[in-house]
Amino acid sequence: MSLVREWHSALTNAIKNGFPVDEGWLAGYRRQAATALRLASVAVSTDSDRNAFQLMTNGFNFMDKLSNQYLAARQSSSYIPPDSLTNDPLDQKTLELRTLAGLHGRKWPVCG
Repeated sequence: MSLVREWHSALTNAIKNGFPVDEGWLAGYRRQAATALRLASVAVSTDSDRNAFQLMTNGFNFMDKLSNQYLAARQSSSYIPPDSLTNDPLDQKTLELRTLAGLHGRKWPVCG
C-alpha cells in the first residue's frame, strides 16, 4: 500500500499545486504499484493474507480509476480546481481502503 500511497500523494500534490496531470509521470507510479501487487500475490497463503490482498487490490483499482479520471479531465482541457479532491467520492474511497489496510496489520514485504 505504500506505493499506492506515494502515487496518491503525487496526484494530490499535482492537483493542489495546479501542475498538469500527465500520463508520463503517473505511469511510473502505476507500474511500480502493479509490480508490487503482483509480488504480494505470491506471498498470499492464509485467509487473512487473502483478505489483505483483496484490500490492496481494491486500493490499487480505486487509485487507477482516480488517476484516469483526472487524466481524462486534463486531456479534455477541463480546469481542475486545487480543491477538487476534497469532495471526490473516489478519493474518499481510496483513503478509506488505505485506512482499512493499515488496520489489518499485515506487513507485506514488498508493499510496506
